[in-house]
Amino acid sequence: MQAQLISGKNAFINEKRGFYTLTQPGTIAAVLVRDTWIGSPKITKQLFDHMDAVGKLNEAPAVVVNSATNVIAHDLPLILNNSQELANFVGKQSPASAPKKYKTKPKAQGQYQNGPTVEFNSTWSGHKFSAEEIRKLLQGDVISFSATSKYGKTYTATGALKQQTFKGKKFWGFKADFGK
Repeated sequence: MQAQLISGKNAFINEKRGFYTLTQPGTIAAVLVRDTWIGSPKITKQLFDHMDAVGKLNEAPAVVVNSATNVIAHDLPLILNNSQELANFVGKQSPASAPKKYKTKPKAQGQYQNGPTVEFNSTWSGHKFSAEEIRKLLQGDVISFSATSKYGKTYTATGALKQQTFKGKKFWGFKADFGK
């Protein structure tokens, strides 16, 4: 357990010449669980003892469920209240660590091969699709155009409009054929 607390990028404690200080994750954890039951070693030990007893078939699983439910019911309002005070202890979130907001790209829309209406980015790799290219993409045709790589090199992109998936989300977009 000690290694998890004082080493690694998510360490809770810094140790320097025998002196211990809380890291930012350690401060956050300490503030969040202040005055909670789960932050109490006694209550946590009781919960683990119940889990051990269930594992040894000496108690019914419902005992652990009820115990955990009581702890959560007691602690949740305290944790939510404590979270409101985090900025006082760790400072406000800096713009550099704030979630990035991406610009929305201009879209093209139309009926794909006389089927569903689809929407897709009207630009790809620095190229803005012409009205004729959009018409061909919506017909399912393969098109080619001059594009620029992320390294600044110009090349000929060839591909078609395809339904794709990114991080579990389906979308329509130009799909280049890279010789596959």
